[in-house]
Amino acid sequence: IESPATRQLLEKAGRVDFEHVVIYSSIIRPAANRFTNLMLERIHGTPWKLPHPDLEFLNESYGIMVYEEQVSMAARNLAGFGYAESDYIRKVISRPSLEHLVPAWQKKFISGMLKRGYNKKLALNIWGMVQSFSGYSFCKPHSASYAMLSFTCAYLKAHFPAEFLAAVISNKGGFYSSYAYLSEARRWGVIILPPNINRSFREYRGNKGSIRMGFMAIRNLKEKAILHILDERKSGDFTSLEDFFMRTDLNLADAMSLTNAGCFTKLELGLNHQQVAFKIACHYLRGGKGENILPSFGNGVLSHHEKIRLERESFGFPVSEHPLTPWLPLFAGKIKKAKDIPKYVGKTIRLAGVLIATKVASTRKRESMEFLTLEDETNTYECVLFPKVFQEFGDILHWETLFIISGTVEESFGVYSVTIEKMASLQQWVRHLNRKSIFLAFAQR
Repeated sequence: IESPATRQLLEKAGRVDFEHVVIYSSIIRPAANRFTNLMLERIHGTPWKLPHPDLEFLNESYGIMVYEEQVSMAARNLAGFGYAESDYIRKVISRPSLEHLVPAWQKKFISGMLKRGYNKKLALNIWGMVQSFSGYSFCKPHSASYAMLSFTCAYLKAHFPAEFLAAVISNKGGFYSSYAYLSEARRWGVIILPPNINRSFREYRGNKGSIRMGFMAIRNLKEKAILHILDERKSGDFTSLEDFFMRTDLNLADAMSLTNAGCFTKLELGLNHQQVAFKIACHYLRGGKGENILPSFGNGVLSHHEKIRLERESFGFPVSEHPLTPWLPLFAGKIKKAKDIPKYVGKTIRLAGVLIATKVASTRKRESMEFLTLEDETNTYECVLFPKVFQEFGDILHWETLFIISGTVEESFGVYSVTIEKMASLQQWVRHLNRKSIFLAFAQR
């Protein structure tokens, strides 16, 4: 239930008891969009009745087919199929490799209903529901197992957010990137702690409101080095760099990866980053010669820019600040915040955002479009690129992660999204603004 589409469906429905989550887990299929909206209307009180009394097995799902079993039941009860045929039609509809067989089974299904006395309008209506299972679909037990897992995860996230999110990142099994989960953790008030040579494990560890990044977060650190450090630490914490040198057998590349990730910061409180790096270089390149003669390196304190650069190189993303933070002064008065999107329904606004997730889809005319999840420092938000806009701007999604977008705020069942009209690389947009400012300044001379 953490995918953007399912999160939006849960929010739109406003009902998240077990029975409904089982339905949502099954109906969230690409081909079932029109039935999803119909179901939402009925959940919110629009009167409805079954198309025919013989469809009583659809009562549990608001008169709409959502489970594979319901396809088979319709085939048996309405079209007169046997058990083998009713099971096979389910497979034909849901498997793309059998798509060529669909027209023949459609004809047989509709003619079967007509022979049993049902009118053609009802037959076409029921077949429309059956066709919504094209591509893939779930049986009810499968959906129920997903719902059970979803409730378990939701409980853990609500009551143990740091521990749960740390486990999700470590397992690499979630829908989003490590950065996205850490950003979510911050919004939950969780403190993110950098890797520490004595406190980190291979994986991320959560504990009472904080997440300690694991050695696995360090991009260029080899697995062999991680296991060696953890094995040596069983006999006690490292007490100094000299102690670390004595007890480990690493190469310079791994040692510098640990250094740039800040793993030795708490181990040598009297040394700045450059001095630690110098001692490590002397140890691995000169057998320790010269490491006792430490250059001053000025004040030796890393600037904020240097710290963020090392974090990006070490982890692939900044830890000490949100990726948009350096750009915020340039946005003053030019963009809105994600948390304020509900205030601008029907209006065109500008937003900045970090790309979190994408999903390419196709319209009924088989035109490509794309759904995006972005976030700023206040919240995540959902966007859509319809075919014409996707054709114009879709390529930049392959090489950029920071964007400035312009789009119209839409609302559906109390859930907000942005229909993108224009988008650009944030860095390119800033360079354009700078060039424009320089030109105006020159023209006014």
